[in-house]
Amino acid sequence: MEESKQHIRHVLLWEFQNGNNAANTAKKICDVIGKGVVSERTVRNWFAKFRSGDISLQDEPKPGRSADIDVHTLKILVKQSQRQTTRV
Repeated sequence: MEESKQHIRHVLLWEFQNGNNAANTAKKICDVIGKGVVSERTVRNWFAKFRSGDISLQDEPKPGRSADIDVHTLKILVKQSQRQTTRV
């Protein structure tokens, strides 16, 4: 999945550098690859990033709670008590 996102981002950069707008770019991509592959809003966000001079194709870190956990410790706890759940 991440690889296909990267390919789409290359297309976004290409379209941006060729002076195309976000609406037409989103439509073109969806016409070729499939409906809903990318939204116009997403294309607008990437174009804004490119306009600011940042042409990296990597996602920005998302704010919020980190999902980092110690999987090994979690497995041990679950094995110790079958009544334990991983649901939050």
